[in-house]
Amino acid sequence: MTPTPELAERIRWFIRLRWLAVAGILIAAAAVAALGMAVSWRHLFGLAGLLAALNVVYAGLSRRDVPPLPFTWWQIVADLTVLTLALHVSGGVENPFAFFYVFHVIIASILLPRGVSYLVAGLATLFFFAMALLEHLGLLPHTELGFVRWRNAHYLAGSSAVVASTLFSSSYLASTIMEGLRRKDEEMRRFNEGLLQTEKLAAIGQLAAGIAHELNTPLASIAGYAEELGEIVRGSDGKVVQYTDVIRSQTERCKAITQSLLNFARKSEIRVQAVDVNSVVREAIDYLRFKKRAPELRIETELGDVPKVQADPGQLLQVFLSILINAADAVQGGGRITVKSRAAKDVEVVVADSGSGIPPELLKKVFEPFFTTKEPGQGTGLGLSLSYGIVKQMGGMIELKSKVGEGTEVTIALPR
Repeated sequence: MTPTPELAERIRWFIRLRWLAVAGILIAAAAVAALGMAVSWRHLFGLAGLLAALNVVYAGLSRRDVPPLPFTWWQIVADLTVLTLALHVSGGVENPFAFFYVFHVIIASILLPRGVSYLVAGLATLFFFAMALLEHLGLLPHTELGFVRWRNAHYLAGSSAVVASTLFSSSYLASTIMEGLRRKDEEMRRFNEGLLQTEKLAAIGQLAAGIAHELNTPLASIAGYAEELGEIVRGSDGKVVQYTDVIRSQTERCKAITQSLLNFARKSEIRVQAVDVNSVVREAIDYLRFKKRAPELRIETELGDVPKVQADPGQLLQVFLSILINAADAVQGGGRITVKSRAAKDVEVVVADSGSGIPPELLKKVFEPFFTTKEPGQGTGLGLSLSYGIVKQMGGMIELKSKVGEGTEVTIALPR
């Protein structure tokens, strides 16, 4: 369970809610004092003061950078302790408010992982049973209200069983509901991120297409005149020939970039068919070795027995090759690339490299057009953006994880 701003706000809500508990204990103490009951109202006032003091501390800590999950856990443990003491001084098992334990179980289900909510239910059951047993054995004084036969061992066992079953049932129901809500929230968050990325790519694609079209004509003119000029000065000064060659080569590079822009802007038609993923992966690796002219490049493959996927083989090859080129650039000078395929809910292809990794602050930008971590002139920053769009068109998903100093892992999930 990842700490989020929403979790921090819920913890602050829990702290505000505790003031109602303080008020409730104070009202109960005042009522006990006014009615002259056998219950020690002084103890209740003291417990209310203790809970209020703890809540002031919690409120102060909530404004600091404290780990939210342990912080919430210890608040609940302290609350259960105070509640058990309050029950003890006001009738123990005779007190009808023993069911208040269930509130903390539900709160734990909202704020903490599912397993921890069961732990809270067990702790609350233990506290209640320990109080009842110690009072029954005479090790703790019992404040008798005259409501029930608290000395009856069968009654104590039955009431403890009822409390335990109520708490664990509440924990199961509340944690199941919260787990479903968290899963839906995560799915919605990922869907919104994907939608935002798609809209961003479409907008930038329109801009890129306009720029590319405007540049293509003058670039073609420059290339043509440079070639003619080169023919004219072919037997002249070597430097002039060299300069015209540079003009031509750089113009060709610019034309290649504008073509990349047009490819990025153009939503190619996807021709879906049954594709053997492993065959496309092997083809991409072979092409990478040829393109990089690096037969010694260390690429380890762990291709599993996976079913065919519904994809466009040509576009899929482009995706794998783009990711493999990035991995090869990351391990220049030594390193390893690992390519795996496996069958899960979808068919997944994982490309991992042992390069330098990507800093966390840059990870959110990796699928943005024109973003690159390479040196200037080493890439257009369109490879991953194009790959993202292609995979989404084929109904799949692409995810990138990276740690500085450890490397990068890209997972492509494709529907069967």
